[in-house]
Amino acid sequence: MRIVTLVGFVALVGACSRGNAIGPDDRHPDGQQNQDPSKDDPSDPSKPTPSDPSKAGTSGSRLKARYYEGEDGSKQFIGWWDSQRQEDCVMVPAKDGKLRCLPAANVAITGYADANCSVPVVTVRKGCAAPSAAIVMETSGNVSCSLGYAYAAYGVDPAKFTGTLYGGSPSTCKVTTGEPYAETMDFHRLSSEIPPTSFVAVNQTHD
Repeated sequence: MRIVTLVGFVALVGACSRGNAIGPDDRHPDGQQNQDPSKDDPSDPSKPTPSDPSKAGTSGSRLKARYYEGEDGSKQFIGWWDSQRQEDCVMVPAKDGKLRCLPAANVAITGYADANCSVPVVTVRKGCAAPSAAIVMETSGNVSCSLGYAYAAYGVDPAKFTGTLYGGSPSTCKVTTGEPYAETMDFHRLSSEIPPTSFVAVNQTHD
């Protein structure tokens, strides 16, 4: 498995709320850059033009459309809620070659929990609960032919990681302090990969 980046709602977790918009993260210690799957993937149906009501989402048996509702009765579609997994999700290419609504988590990779730099550690703002899952961009294996990458979902260990933090790649792995995150962030390890079939598959269509 080649881990390239972990996608989060905002860089370095600006808040505990799950209602933030997805955006790119800062660079990791090894120089890798997070990317916004919704922005990179033109097939993403979770990002409609707000002024075009014809692109508003329609809830299914599992995926539920999320909206902003104004006091005046106005409503704007903002994304998807996986009612089975109880989490927000975003439609991106999964490792099995299908578009799926994968978890959208509020975290960023800041290092690794082992001397081989193989167990990613992510940051969560102090005082906030870790998300149950997050997605990682991978550029090898069964990736999108048009985009050159796909996403895999991983669980996030709810327990805080307090051990030695490493940074770099497997060939350059070395101890790091975790700065500048240590003062404002808690560290959590990624756990096992979640099979793509655990998430709803979607097909891109048009009128």
